[in-house]
Amino acid sequence: MSAIAISRENTILLEHLTACGKLSLEEQEIVLIEHQVSQRSLKALLLELHILTEDELIVLLGQFRQAEVISLPAYRDTIQRLAVWLPYEVSESCLAILIDHDEEARTFIVAMADVSDIQAYDSIKSHLPEDHQLIAVMAKKSDILVALQENAPKRKAQFSSHCMIEDQVINRFLHTLFMEAVHMQASDIHFEPEKIAIRVRVRCDGLLQTVRRFHHSFWQALCVQLKVLAGMDIAESRRPQDGRFTISVMGRPIDFRASCHPTIEGENFVLRLLDQVNALIPLEKLGYNPHNLACIHRILKKPEGMVVMTGPTGSGKTTSLYSMLSFLNTDQVNIMTLEEPVEYHIPGLRQSEVKENSSLSFFTGMHSILRQDPDIILIGEIRDERTAEMAIRAGMTGHCVLTTLHAVHALATIYRLIELKVPISLLAGILNGIVAQRLIRVLCPHCKIATEISSQKAQTYSIPPQSKVYQARGCSSCKFQGYSGRKAIAEVIVMDPDLEGLILEHAPYHELKRVLIQKEFKSLFSDAMTSVLQGETSLEEVNRTLGGILS
Repeated sequence: MSAIAISRENTILLEHLTACGKLSLEEQEIVLIEHQVSQRSLKALLLELHILTEDELIVLLGQFRQAEVISLPAYRDTIQRLAVWLPYEVSESCLAILIDHDEEARTFIVAMADVSDIQAYDSIKSHLPEDHQLIAVMAKKSDILVALQENAPKRKAQFSSHCMIEDQVINRFLHTLFMEAVHMQASDIHFEPEKIAIRVRVRCDGLLQTVRRFHHSFWQALCVQLKVLAGMDIAESRRPQDGRFTISVMGRPIDFRASCHPTIEGENFVLRLLDQVNALIPLEKLGYNPHNLACIHRILKKPEGMVVMTGPTGSGKTTSLYSMLSFLNTDQVNIMTLEEPVEYHIPGLRQSEVKENSSLSFFTGMHSILRQDPDIILIGEIRDERTAEMAIRAGMTGHCVLTTLHAVHALATIYRLIELKVPISLLAGILNGIVAQRLIRVLCPHCKIATEISSQKAQTYSIPPQSKVYQARGCSSCKFQGYSGRKAIAEVIVMDPDLEGLILEHAPYHELKRVLIQKEFKSLFSDAMTSVLQGETSLEEVNRTLGGILS
């Protein structure tokens, strides 16, 4: 192994990871070399490479440092009360936050990201009464940053009234906005030019909400700065442009996918936020009900054939596909992807980015990938007949193909593939399964209100009369939205000889639907109503999400 200066704690950490099989000697060498070349924290590299989760890391560090590890969210009320004792700037610079105070015992307890930071400990102690003892415990860095954001002084970076806006002011404005968006778990930030103002909106749990407005005269300087970050042409304002950049926000790398589009009021700018650290969600945590999860597992266990994920933009198709790939990803298989664009980088996968009007299209990429000895292939989307043909051919030649297709629901996917001139004889033998899904908002557990619905309404929604359902109210925990987070609702078709026979016989839609129901098929609406009866979501949210799909 190369002679690389490394702390005793990091040495013990690497030895432990190697002993428990999480890190091979070769991987240890790679991590150490990258640590030396990039000068980046060894712990940050272990997280980024998905060798450890943050929860696993904090437990190990707590053991090495013989420090208690606590869950910071449990101290939310206490943190707000104790914020007056320690200047915010000190908490921010030391990555520490007070969580408890015992006046009788003359003690303060401080949660720190690094309890071995003696300088930070002394700085905190200097701001507290001299006759008090300071006890340090450990908490996740991400939790401390969230708590700091929640308790930050209520100030927003604003532009000055001068015509010339300094870069420092713009950078501070963007930094504050990005931190706020990440804290809100926003998926997108929209900068929207209007007649005399720019409206800034963020999309949280699928819905947009306004967070800023500022005068139109400041937009040009801010737009230029966004273009510079995204690697766009700052002199071009009449045609659409795309770009991306990565910055650290609240202690973790966030990828921003940028899109600039000309409008009559000026350039409209949209940023898609991609959290690389929290990108991979296990299948079991996506919200699928036990029946659908079991069906998906059955589909994925087949070594060859095609799995199709369908749903509108923003329905979580990409997240679900990445979860499926992570489920399938082992040392024994070669997984290759064709995506437009690559949103999340997954260790162990060979990912390729398809670009419009380039030499690498879905069609040419598939030709090349089939010569790369893949076991599993992800095709970002089937858009045309040629791509559909290549996907079917890959499934026929012993590969497992995962892809997406735009269709209203699962059964419509079959007819959509037929429209793309996939021969019915091939479709019946190659298609393993179809997953159609939507994302539905989950009611805030702290403020949801129970109510009984009328018999007429129960009949409309095909649920038992006098069923107890819940409505959204809103409280400080959910930022008065009434909802907190989203989950997947889905319908899953697992192909079998009966369904394949019906497809070969050109059976009509209603006949396929009848047979599916006999096989315990659960529709999107049925899955949504199960969530309603379990108190997870509301009837209003079902109507908003599914619209006319009520059967």
